[in-house]
Amino acid sequence: MIKIYLRKFLRPVIIVTWVFVANASLAGSNSLEQAMYFKSQVHDAEQCSMFVREGKVVFNDAITNPAITCPDAFAWKKLLETIKDEFWVNWAYDEFTYPSKPYAICSLTDSDESCCDPYKNNNPGYDINDSPAEHCPYFPGDHLSKTSKKHNLIRAKSPFKQHFSHTQTGHNTLISKVDPGRAIRQEMAEVVFRNKAMWSYNFINNLYNKDGLGDVYKNLKFDIKTNAPYHRAKERVSFPTDSIMFKTDWLHEDEAKALGLTQDKEHPYITMYMKSPTGDNNANNGDQVVFREGLHYLMAITAASKDLPNWHWYAIEHVNNLGRCDYTGCNDSFGYHSQDKVPEGYSKNYVVPKTINDGLVQSSPIFDTGKTYPAEKISPELNEIFKKLMIGQEDSKNKNMPSVSDRAWLSYRLKGVQTEFISDEGVNTILGNSVTEGGFVNTSSCITCHAQAVVDQSGSPAIGSIGFSDQMNLLGYPQSSNGAPSASWYYQPGTTTPLNAKIDFVWGILFANPLVEPE
Repeated sequence: MIKIYLRKFLRPVIIVTWVFVANASLAGSNSLEQAMYFKSQVHDAEQCSMFVREGKVVFNDAITNPAITCPDAFAWKKLLETIKDEFWVNWAYDEFTYPSKPYAICSLTDSDESCCDPYKNNNPGYDINDSPAEHCPYFPGDHLSKTSKKHNLIRAKSPFKQHFSHTQTGHNTLISKVDPGRAIRQEMAEVVFRNKAMWSYNFINNLYNKDGLGDVYKNLKFDIKTNAPYHRAKERVSFPTDSIMFKTDWLHEDEAKALGLTQDKEHPYITMYMKSPTGDNNANNGDQVVFREGLHYLMAITAASKDLPNWHWYAIEHVNNLGRCDYTGCNDSFGYHSQDKVPEGYSKNYVVPKTINDGLVQSSPIFDTGKTYPAEKISPELNEIFKKLMIGQEDSKNKNMPSVSDRAWLSYRLKGVQTEFISDEGVNTILGNSVTEGGFVNTSSCITCHAQAVVDQSGSPAIGSIGFSDQMNLLGYPQSSNGAPSASWYYQPGTTTPLNAKIDFVWGILFANPLVEPE
């Protein structure tokens, strides 16, 4: 206990009195809650304040670098701006960024019919209604009329994942009870959207095909061998600072109902009519991917913006996701207040994972997983921003398509943010969605996983683990890498000989294809 005594005309005298309590280090909290201490830091500075000015979300003048100083508030700013920009119709998703049969980028001597020109609006294939990006990257927002927003029916992908297949009765397995996010991950459909700044850079720099990606590695190898210690005036791959990648995870309505997820009047889902694969589409055994159309529920979002050199990462989940705050908790120091019984004078930024007693003779607390968490309460500041931007203020008028005004946007909560590999206390940072990272959320690190986005001379991903480590959890699921990258990922140990080339944390390289000759 610390007592402060004030003496007249003298500086305060601080007298430290130690009060010993039986097992004082654990008084009021169990060992698991103690372990959460390093995951529950308040991210935003006290000076952080955000509001709407002339239709734009801005910070108070004292905040000069909000992505670092106010990372939680900044996550909400980026999310709201992305919604306001109607990403679902305007932005390019994977199929529009990485063509299935890409043509080469145009040179000065090429004809318009045989190549892709980043500066033209009429590239080969753009007139194909069902697949305008078959040969060249295509940005939907450039082709929408002012009066009618045509929506190309989105074809989602299954996330790249390591899992076992299951039967239709598999929803009642142990995993569905212990880690329901894993069961959802098994069936969910993934769509990664990119804004115009990111899409344009990818196109202009010939990163939309494997041949162009392979050149990045070849150039790096040449630069180091010939011109070390100097670097190119323009970095090899460095996306512009206004780039955004926005990964969304959806669940077909039939699968949602099979897993016991239904539209809640108080907390509805954002929905969209789209196509999704009926199984894993990772080209296993050359099987044909089968798609089905239908209404899909938005389960989770993982997004990043290039406002920081290593990107600013944040995760969003629907408030009713089972096990939403399991293992790592949920952390938001700006948007929503925790409903935990927080002691007087302590921050309400953190939702503690549920725990129970294991019931053994020498008992220990263990995680109580797979349940819902009380909905956090929106802060007055964020609530005012939602209202002024007219986001989430009306019932949905069209279930087949999201809208800015749909009040379902108020059903989503910030899971956490990530701006560095290791905290200033030397602890590896963790970030993941219970759905997107189902089965390995307790070790997930967006920033470390994406640091492995590298290519070899063929333009193929050069680190086969794709973010995973060689460790397994108690159920046998592979765990993901976290903490600082290893130099051995990129260079032969003790040398400057590159093993691969970094593509600035962008895993979209997984969907790049080799160039083809025009027919």
